[in-house]
Amino acid sequence: MRASAPRSTPFCLRVWAALAGHACSYPDLAVDVSAACSAYAAHTCDTLQRCGEVWLAPYGSDAGCRAQLHGSCQANGLAVDVLSTVQGIRLCGLSMANVSCTDLANGALPAECGAARGKRRDGAACRVGAQCAGGRCVGAGAQGEWGECRELAQRDEACASLADCAAGLVCARDGLCAALAAPGEGCSERVPCRAPWQCVAGRCDPPGGEACSALDCQASTSAAADACQAFATALCTRLAACASAVVAQAYGDLATCSARNTAACLPRQVNPDVVSSAAGLDACSSLLASVECGALLDNALPPACRFAPGARAIGQACGDDAQCESTRCARAVGAACGTCSPLAAAGEACRAASDCATGLVCTSELVCRAPGARDAACDERQPCAFPWTCSNARCAGALAAGAACDPVDDRCDRYAGLACGGLASSTCNRWLVASAGEPCGATLAGWAECGAAGSCRMAAGAPMGICESHAADGGSCAEGPGGPSCLSPARCVGGVCRLPVAGECS
Repeated sequence: MRASAPRSTPFCLRVWAALAGHACSYPDLAVDVSAACSAYAAHTCDTLQRCGEVWLAPYGSDAGCRAQLHGSCQANGLAVDVLSTVQGIRLCGLSMANVSCTDLANGALPAECGAARGKRRDGAACRVGAQCAGGRCVGAGAQGEWGECRELAQRDEACASLADCAAGLVCARDGLCAALAAPGEGCSERVPCRAPWQCVAGRCDPPGGEACSALDCQASTSAAADACQAFATALCTRLAACASAVVAQAYGDLATCSARNTAACLPRQVNPDVVSSAAGLDACSSLLASVECGALLDNALPPACRFAPGARAIGQACGDDAQCESTRCARAVGAACGTCSPLAAAGEACRAASDCATGLVCTSELVCRAPGARDAACDERQPCAFPWTCSNARCAGALAAGAACDPVDDRCDRYAGLACGGLASSTCNRWLVASAGEPCGATLAGWAECGAAGSCRMAAGAPMGICESHAADGGSCAEGPGGPSCLSPARCVGGVCRLPVAGECS
């Protein structure tokens, strides 16, 4: 007996009218979904062809791939109780155009391609997985048979495709969800290797028997360098648009920001046990122009812009976060190398935001905390989320340039580089960015911050001090407020500013 199709208000009227402020007809939605699905199918099939004919084989040809993917995409987009959006389909297609073949083989598809969970609970009738809150529709057939909503399959549970398995698992040849084996681990048809490693005599070995040392084993040195440059430029450009003051304080200017982030990226290309790909950098670069400022500044970037888990287990030595399966290499003060450690939870110690779990920031007291939303309690140890500022112990809206302000309770927009006057003003004015040897703090000309990771040295209780420059690469440095500090990505190792060195921590 077939289940009857549940009824629901058309997607267009339910969501678009509510979010976009206008209504549209169901035929309008069908046209938009069809166009978005055509672009998605074209991008995806082009990627499958780029990664080898074996990927197109299930569809018979490029034309067959486009037709089948367009049809399944459109069925998902127009089904009732589906929460995916037309914009989401478009973003998925753009992301698929840049996905690396290594990520494709590992089932690490872009986050933009994860279907929004539907409205139907486990056990409800379904035709497509996107209708289900659990993400999977089991038993639906091409002849009109209805299936049943289920949660995504866990390890050793039955699957028909990658989409049936929970995150981090693939659908192995025996039809069961499996975790990919890491380099050097045992493997079989039941336990496939993480690409690009191959199963040789029951063990995951590098392709061709040679060590795989780059982010993407198939990427040339020049391609990796180009990817790093594009990523650094996109990151700094977006950071400057969201919070110009952060760029000025941390690097001095946009060009320095780009150059230093490129310098941080390049050694990672030759670090052993790094799995993130150069193509992954390109995918992230394409997303950064539109990423939300709050996500950028509050450690909540989309998955496409986070490190893929490295090959080193918790407890192993490391020199780079991307080498670790946890994506965190914890180092002691002044040490070049560290140990792969779990990401810090709320209330646990940190040295940088990268030490904290997604959505947490490292506070001034070096503890991971979730930044507060509007009206949340705040102080020097509990920050506010972007774009709020702490006022009278509560997160509140920031004041724009020219607004009257109170220097004791400064609510000026710090992300835009505004502060409450200097010694002769009580309005929100743009910071002055001071160089080494220039006055900083509450100067007669206005509030001045030291740029390019410099430090403001002032006597206790004094409103004004003098900027001290950051230490040069190879120069003497000190951790903590005593300084001088190093310009990122250089770190203070043994009292000397050192840039990252590839492969130094085995």
